Amino acid sequence: MKPKPEQAAANMNARKVELAAARAELERSQAYSQAATILSKLEASLAEHTAKLRNLKVRANGLEGMARGYIERETTICIGRDRDLTELANDLIAGGDLTEVISAARLPLDKTLYAEIRLPEPEDLGMIKQVDFERAAVMALDRAIKLQKLNIATMRRQAIFELSHSLADARATIARRLLAGFKDLNELADQDRGLANQLDATEIQFLKPRPFPNHVLSPEAITWLLECVGEGLIEAAEMTRLGLG
Repeated sequence: MKPKPEQAAANMNARKVELAAARAELERSQAYSQAATILSKLEASLAEHTAKLRNLKVRANGLEGMARGYIERETTICIGRDRDLTELANDLIAGGDLTEVISAARLPLDKTLYAEIRLPEPEDLGMIKQVDFERAAVMALDRAIKLQKLNIATMRRQAIFELSHSLADARATIARRLLAGFKDLNELADQDRGLANQLDATEIQFLKPRPFPNHVLSPEAITWLLECVGEGLIEAAEMTRLGLG
């Protein structure tokens, strides 16, 4: 038996919705996969360099007092002042080599900060530089991870916006079919509601089941239809004619 024309149209519309959603999900998953891979690598690198920094600090306990005191100050001056931390983070997100990115950012410090440090044990400066390198790496990686998470959230919102746009026509058809179904259901329900007109208000409670409720649609359903109006999928008049909205 062939489906009725209206059923065939409904089936075709449902198929369009499925295909559009599947296509959007595929595109979204591919973008997410790349972004998630980058995030995973950044998080792994952060764990690695956090451990290195921790181990270096333990080793630094054996340094001469002045060098140890410098390390214990937890200074954040571990990259050149002309380099922005967000810039370094974006370089790492883009696939830049961490050692090269951090080393380049720290290069000016050799002629400024480190040139001014005078230690009883000059070789301790090497340990200070190692600690500061790891501090810079941890700071840049931490910023990169936060930025990448924001990037992923932005991608997801954009993908959802695009999905909404691609499904607009199909969902408009669904909304109108629901309104048509509501009209038929409400007319049928009115037949049962009419029983209440034949009874006194005190007698209705004895009718089992009681007359059909006045409200067929839930508040959530009404809100959904109003959102359809807001998005231009259906006209407000279409709801008004049915006593909705």
